[in-house]
Amino acid sequence: MSNYFDILNKLLENIDDIHITEDLVESFKKRTLEHINLVNKYANKLGLSFPNHDSSKLGDLLEPYSLFMKEDKTQAEEELLDLATLIHIRNASHHPEYWTDTNLEGFKRRSPNPHGIIDATKMPEEALLEMCCDWESVGEQVGNTGISWFNKVNGTRWLFSSEQQNFIRETLKKLEE
Repeated sequence: MSNYFDILNKLLENIDDIHITEDLVESFKKRTLEHINLVNKYANKLGLSFPNHDSSKLGDLLEPYSLFMKEDKTQAEEELLDLATLIHIRNASHHPEYWTDTNLEGFKRRSPNPHGIIDATKMPEEALLEMCCDWESVGEQVGNTGISWFNKVNGTRWLFSSEQQNFIRETLKKLEE
């Protein structure tokens, strides 16, 4: 993954079309900290805690990820945000992409599966639990639910085993109680 970080740093240094302001960074930090708190609110319902959830977004990826808060992104900014997202999902075990051997070259946030559905069947229960808490948190932030997201992506974006599907549904049900 260090190769990704090398590319990221070169993009940040050499592209005039990338404009990361302190306001964007602070706004993204605030949003991400709220998200992490919500993830752990849901984790507490399961007797769990995920203190390092999305920590990369507040570390090495903070500046490129802060572009998430920008409404009108340049093409270079979109590419940088796509690369930051790819680095995050390939290094965070609560994302199905962490567990796949699929080449994700050409990954775009808005079109995440350039090579088809991602096989998530290797995800262990602990990663599935954090993923469910993540989905429920995002759902609360955007006025949706984890189960509605699961119904949208299951079998189209990610492939889960039937056992995982049952586990995810039961976990999301607990989180929504």
